[in-house]
Formats: sequence, C-alpha cells, structure tokens
Amino acid sequence: MDRGVGMADGGVPASTLGVVRHFDRIEWVDERKFGRASEDVIEQAERAGARRKFIDRGDEGLYVQYSTMPPGYRVAPHTHTHGEVLYILSGGCTVEPTGETLGTNDSAVIPGGHEYGFTCGPEGMEFLTIRAGDANTTFTS
Repeated sequence: MDRGVGMADGGVPASTLGVVRHFDRIEWVDERKFGRASEDVIEQAERAGARRKFIDRGDEGLYVQYSTMPPGYRVAPHTHTHGEVLYILSGGCTVEPTGETLGTNDSAVIPGGHEYGFTCGPEGMEFLTIRAGDANTTFTS
C-alpha cells in the first residue's frame, strides 16, 4: 500500500483506496471550535463523557462520524438538514418519539428534517452516523 505523506488529520493517501484514516490518529472533535452546538449542550456532553470523531468530512460525498456516549445519556429531540443512517456498533438506545429500541448491529435510516432523539441504554452506545452531505442540527426542545 502507498503510504505517501501523512495528512494533518491522520489520513494517509493510498492510490487504490482514496484516503485511509487510522482511528487512533483522528482527533476528538473540539465542539467549541466546531461551533455548531450551544454551550449548554457542549457542557452537558463533556460532563457525561459523550464525544465524537469525524471519520470522513466529504470524501466521495460521504460524511461519517463515530460517537460514544455513556449509559443513560439523552440526546434531545432534533432534526438534521440531511438524512442519515445510524449504525449501532455496541450498546444501544431507545429512540424518541417511537420508543423503538436499537442494539448492537441495528440501524435506523432517518430522513432529513425528521425530528428524533434517543436515550442510551445501560451499556451506553458507540455508533456511526453516515450522511450524503454535511448536516446542520436544530434542537427542537
């Protein structure tokens, strides 16, 4: 594999793979610098230990984010400007407003503009968010 010259975000150009990123080289998002969440949401997430990494920010039209959240952590109802797929890597959650329970290897396809929230289960949750475009989030309550 062509390792090329390292990229600032830990990516490595690879002639046949596009861009390769090693998870441990990707920095956690500094939510204050990113600037899309309110201070109270950021403080709540920091206290609880919820955090995320941007796995991909637009290569080949894909936006992929990895998130980890502790047991009982609640993400309030919100909408996104783009649809997304939530894929649960471990743990699980209960989705609002439907009450649907998702566990390891489950997924949900959520249309853009659709309001939802969730509460992580007793094991917390690690998941991927996959979108076809960069999305803005609006918390509705």
